[in-house]
Amino acid sequence: MSENPRCYIVTGSLTREGGVAYLRADDTWTTKLEEGQRFASATEAEARLARVKAAEAVITEPYVFEAEDRNGTIRPLSA
Repeated sequence: MSENPRCYIVTGSLTREGGVAYLRADDTWTTKLEEGQRFASATEAEARLARVKAAEAVITEPYVFEAEDRNGTIRPLSA
């Protein structure tokens, strides 16, 4: 069993800049994965995702991905 807790992150592409962004706890976006809001469950992350989908002027095609939190460093579990 992994020592590192699983978490879920909401991500998408910045509409103007085209780069990857991660949702922060205050509903703003960051390009730094470590600043992204960590959700304990996919259900919780999907609920937040539904709220931010309306912000497509800022973010394009947002989605949730699974990750591990290794002492404050987020490691994606998929590509």
